[in-house]
Formats: sequence, structure tokens, C-alpha cells
Amino acid sequence: MGWLFYATLRCSTRADIQDLKAEDSLAGAVRKGAASVLVHAYGRDGRKVLLPFVDDVHVNVEYELGVLRGAWEELRGADWTPNAEVVVVIRRRENRQGALTAGAGVAGCAFVPLTGLALLPLFVDMPGWPEPVLNPFVVMLLGPLLIFTLTVVVDYRKRPRDG
Repeated sequence: MGWLFYATLRCSTRADIQDLKAEDSLAGAVRKGAASVLVHAYGRDGRKVLLPFVDDVHVNVEYELGVLRGAWEELRGADWTPNAEVVVVIRRRENRQGALTAGAGVAGCAFVPLTGLALLPLFVDMPGWPEPVLNPFVVMLLGPLLIFTLTVVVDYRKRPRDG
């Protein structure tokens, strides 16, 4: 129950822990040997507290999360209810993180078509307004930024806002 001691130090009491979640970590995709799944406890203000050594490198995350959740539910008491405001804060953080991830993915995938669009004026004579707009510097600098921003805004707006 070392996780409970650590989480209560960061969240002050067991009742202050609002949720336990396993989340994907980008470090696992980038670095060899890094954890790709981490477990976080959420405090009464919605902040995440990383539970050390509760990851897919050190333990079976599904099993360990089930044990931790069972112990937490038993120790917090039957009359405990989640704080509605904190649930909304947690949901908004998840929505922001998901929208930023989607934006980065779409902007990364857009580099190939944007490169083709940037090279188009080199091979085709562009009369009028397309010439300054399709300038390779404009396309390659503003294109990914605009695609990222548009994707983040649209993705965040379409996600549910309630807790």
C-alpha cells in the first residue's frame, strides 16, 4: 500500500483522491525501455499525481489498477461521492490533451501534401493571387500552424463538455 501513502501525502486524505486512471505515455513510444502506460491519482483539485513504479515496465497495469481501485474504494468509505467540479476539471484536461494530440497528428500528416503544394509554383506558372499565397515559405510556415490550430479547435469543440 505504498501508493496509498504516497497519494495521500500529495492529496492529503484518501477521500481527497477523486479517481485512479491508467494513461498512455508518449515517452514509451519514443524511448526504448520507457513506460508506455502510467497510473495517476487525481486529487481534490483535479491535479494528477503520478504513482511511482505503477507502470507497464514494473507491474501488470490492469491487475495492479484493479487492486488499487478495490483498496481505494474500500478505504474511502461507502458514503463517498465524487466532487462534480473535479470531474469536470478532469474531463476538460482529457479533452485538451486529446485535442492537442489530434492536432499534432494531423499537422504532422499534413507535411506531405503541404510540401507538394509548396513545390507547385516551381513547376506551374501561377497568375494572379495564387502566386503570393502559394509561396513555399508561406505554405510551409503557416500551413502546419493553421492546420494544427484548426484541428485543435474543431476537435476540442466536438468533445463532450459535461462531466
